[in-house]
Amino acid sequence: MPSIHNGGKNAPESVTNHKGIPSKWSCLSSEIARTIGDAIIALTTAEFSGFHFGQAFDGRKILMVGIATITSIPRNATTKPTTACRSYNETRAHCLHSGRRPEANIWYKYWAMNKFNSSNKMVSSFFIYALLASASFVSSRPLSRTRSALIAKRQAQIFALKDYADFQISTGVAGDALARAEAVFKTPLDGVDLATVSDEDLDNLNTMRGAASKFETTDFNPAIKAATGEEADALQRGKIANKVLKNLGSVMVASIKEAKAKAAGEDPSEFTAKITEETTKMNKNAATDKADAGKALATPLKTGVQRIRSVKFARMANKHNSIKRQALMPLRDYEDFQISTGTAGDALARAEAVFKTPFNDIDLATVSDEDLKNLNTMRGTASKFETTDFNPAIKAATGEEAAALQRGKIANKVLKNLGSVMVASIKEAKAKAAGEDASGFTATIEEETKKMNKNAETDKADAGKALATVS
Repeated sequence: MPSIHNGGKNAPESVTNHKGIPSKWSCLSSEIARTIGDAIIALTTAEFSGFHFGQAFDGRKILMVGIATITSIPRNATTKPTTACRSYNETRAHCLHSGRRPEANIWYKYWAMNKFNSSNKMVSSFFIYALLASASFVSSRPLSRTRSALIAKRQAQIFALKDYADFQISTGVAGDALARAEAVFKTPLDGVDLATVSDEDLDNLNTMRGAASKFETTDFNPAIKAATGEEADALQRGKIANKVLKNLGSVMVASIKEAKAKAAGEDPSEFTAKITEETTKMNKNAATDKADAGKALATPLKTGVQRIRSVKFARMANKHNSIKRQALMPLRDYEDFQISTGTAGDALARAEAVFKTPFNDIDLATVSDEDLKNLNTMRGTASKFETTDFNPAIKAATGEEAAALQRGKIANKVLKNLGSVMVASIKEAKAKAAGEDASGFTATIEEETKKMNKNAETDKADAGKALATVS
């Protein structure tokens, strides 16, 4: 069996391997060399030695496999290249001599072994042809891009597709639409390389963005036109909050596409321009929302009405309803999910966006141990922040500063209370599914819900007043 080399500039006309088998230097493209090596290793029980790395002509390091010995071939067997290698027309590729660089994949043919011991098994020339034929189908795309694609396929779902009613931000009071929009479209991507976001997550994100955009034209606009006075004003403020949501959705979609284009070495200018355009609109709408801080928002969306799901969502639900969901609650730092900034009045809605909304339409008994652990860790972080940061800061402050910190603490209490409710709810569901006693978790749910409602009422009574947190 001949050794396989890269046909380098100083390659000799022939060599003898360490087993004493003479062979001709063979010119193969780097892709074929790599494929043959991998295929032989995977498909035979032959022993290989003499592996080394050579510098490929395109500057990459490739594995040049020196096949020193194959247990099924006798030591005295010899080979020689076909005479067809003398003509381009006959081989349909350049047969390269030493000192020439490869320009095309070479169909390689070996004559039968001249000598062999009948007691040994013969490696059929058909095996060589099969390997080389399979090599011709290997993509020349860089391996790094192939691995990136595989990583994207394996990545856990970040954006589970939701109904508009489950992620809209046009309820409560105005003033912090941007922060609430970020909790929906931006926070889930914190710490994620946008170039690796899966196609499914990108599609879900874009579908949800489109739902917010469509709701503006099909629901907000007619409702505002039909309303009068404060009702119309509240709907207009709700529409502005929805604009912030859809703008940020557009920014994130374009940002992911920009990152993917850059990673692929493609022109990202189209997506960069889109990011700039939508960011400008978003900042303008966010400023309008902030100017109305504390004023009530309204939406045409009515609670209790049957929600109309997209055809795509229904199809996905029917197909994947038995598949375990992943990454519902990625672990985050407190500063990335805290709700003690902006103005008071809607702490419960903001807390739900953090701890409850990700579990909408989810059978709590199927929540993964990792998601439950992350949820409980984040709940614990909020609880700890109250005692280690809020309490000392409030004690040290005076006047309005102390009052703002106290309101921030109340919002944080709502957050930790809801976290406790969700942790207990998941444990209760798992216990019931396992046929175990769930009464302890049920009691915790009732206790924490009472505390949460009390703190939410306190927050609502301070609607429009500034919140403060400890930086």
